[in-house]
Amino acid sequence: MTTEEWDTLSEYQKSRINESLAQAEAGLGEPAEEVINRLRKKYGLSSKISEKDEIDAGEETDIEEGLKQADRGEVLSHEEVMSKYDKWRIK
Repeated sequence: MTTEEWDTLSEYQKSRINESLAQAEAGLGEPAEEVINRLRKKYGLSSKISEKDEIDAGEETDIEEGLKQADRGEVLSHEEVMSKYDKWRIK
């Protein structure tokens, strides 16, 4: 990733990328190179995006709004989400 690409990312995106790379380096997931490639595709930093990775305008709008909410700190913890939807979970 170039410095210019990195500078275009939100703090939330940078944080998630760093967390993913740390997990990969710790052996908890995929090799770091694969994590980097997946993140580049996810955040539009790769020029080689396959058709299956393309999203429509509505999805892009929803993603952008979600990223803005995350940047503002408007997020729920995993526990809060699981608690909210616990009645629909299979036990």
